[in-house]
Amino acid sequence: MKFSWQEDWNALFDEQIKLIKEDIYRARVQGRMVIYLSCPISSRGGGYSGTNVEITEFTRMRLLSEWGTGFWILNPAMYQMESKAGTGLMFRHARNLWKNDKDENGKVLGEKGAEEKLKRLLKISEPSGGDYMRMWTKVLVEDGAQNLGYYFDGFYFLGPTDVKAYFLNSDAGDLTSSVNNYFARKYAADAEFRDYYTQSGIQWGAYSKQHPRPDDEQKKVEEWEQKRKDFFRFYALKAGMNYSLGGHDEWNIWVLLNGLRIEKKYGIGDLIPGFFEARQITPGDLSDKTMAGYETK
Repeated sequence: MKFSWQEDWNALFDEQIKLIKEDIYRARVQGRMVIYLSCPISSRGGGYSGTNVEITEFTRMRLLSEWGTGFWILNPAMYQMESKAGTGLMFRHARNLWKNDKDENGKVLGEKGAEEKLKRLLKISEPSGGDYMRMWTKVLVEDGAQNLGYYFDGFYFLGPTDVKAYFLNSDAGDLTSSVNNYFARKYAADAEFRDYYTQSGIQWGAYSKQHPRPDDEQKKVEEWEQKRKDFFRFYALKAGMNYSLGGHDEWNIWVLLNGLRIEKKYGIGDLIPGFFEARQITPGDLSDKTMAGYETK
């Protein structure tokens, strides 16, 4: 599989890869089974990245409560720039990499200067999904020997049942009321969420049948309503790795790794187990690739 990425981010992502592998190594030293949680993170398709991060962490904790302390689950959302944790890690890498660099006047940047350099880089070109897939491909495949993913004992692909469990866990109603109640709570309490779903230039309650809204404002109202409907549609019907470009690539990586293990005659007992909808994936799907996500031909 080949991936394109923004060259200026290579050093930062390589530091991130090193940190993730250290976390995996600690779990393996403790004798735990290491599971990769494939999940959507971006706001593509009507979702919201912050909500996706919440769902993935809820799913990780739910699985650990069911599976017990013999497992360690890698949640990619905790290492992505879309999450607060991932953003903090990227600034940490910038300080380590660039604090001793010098500016155009020959002055050492220091930690603060390194952070400013990262902020400028973010303004010029933020990391994209392809950048992250390069990172996760190296994490998933490289194992220091055969490069057949031997750091991982299993893949868990997040599905709509996992998403449904998250919304129903915090609300006593059905899925419709749970998603709608979540949206209302989030809109009232989370400034970033409110900003994302606020349409400026709308005066609520200022018009009537006798005094209708101007056409331009009515269009904004319709756009706001559509965005709200897209949120509900995504989390009620779509949410899960089926609607994640990265999730499709991670599925194909899993299939590819298993195919290579069979090709090298390691035997069926050496296949990496995969789970979807809390069930082990059926034998027929072990060798079936899905449509590509960020993969380039």
